[in-house]
Amino acid sequence: MKGEEVLLRGMVVSQSPFSEDSAICSLATDDGIVPLLLGHVYRPKSPLKPLLLVGSIVSVQAMRREKGPFLARQANVETDSSRCLATLEGNAFLLLVQEVSRRLYEYGDRFPYGNVRILLDALMEGKDLLSLSLLFLGSVYQSLGMEMETSRCVFCKKTENIVSYSVREGGYVCRDCLERAGAPRKENMELFVFKFAFLPIGEETLSKRVPPQSGRRVLVQLCLGLCDYFDFREFKTLPFLLEQCRKEGDL
Repeated sequence: MKGEEVLLRGMVVSQSPFSEDSAICSLATDDGIVPLLLGHVYRPKSPLKPLLLVGSIVSVQAMRREKGPFLARQANVETDSSRCLATLEGNAFLLLVQEVSRRLYEYGDRFPYGNVRILLDALMEGKDLLSLSLLFLGSVYQSLGMEMETSRCVFCKKTENIVSYSVREGGYVCRDCLERAGAPRKENMELFVFKFAFLPIGEETLSKRVPPQSGRRVLVQLCLGLCDYFDFREFKTLPFLLEQCRKEGDL
């Protein structure tokens, strides 16, 4: 089989079975998401098994073909995410990453895998699952060009009397524009949590722990907002993620 040999580097963001013992892997690279065919990957001695682990940073020797996915030849792990599989919290986060990448991104789209890697490292250090999930969704919104206004009213641009937010309308809503947005008033803490989700990811934000009830409400609204925008059914992983966030919040 003829083709150009290439070296790819990125994060595994999803994988699914293909034929009897093979799989298709989606690799998020700096140039966009690339499909990889993992031939016979489920055989015991396959050198491609690292490409089955969502969240790992890998380098892949592959063949670029005229049609269809790249054909993976060899894979080397640079950063392993297997530690996340040892906890329910880690599993919940990785499942969210996989479902989001599958449903919202197409091949060639740029996925914020650099931020995801930072969030995974923070999760393995024991940081708050709910807070990290909010930061992940904020990164997803921004990478898709769905910026949220969190400094002033999205309608009238006033900074005073902010009382709500609307994912559909794109951000904060003031008291005077509330009826226009069709959004209910929100508690102050929920407004702060909404803003938090879209902050730059850094040492300060990674160390934050959002209030559980407000955090879960914002998490649900952000997930529903993506489903509404892309006209998709609700995320299957959301109930499991919320369950793990509740357990953390009860500690």
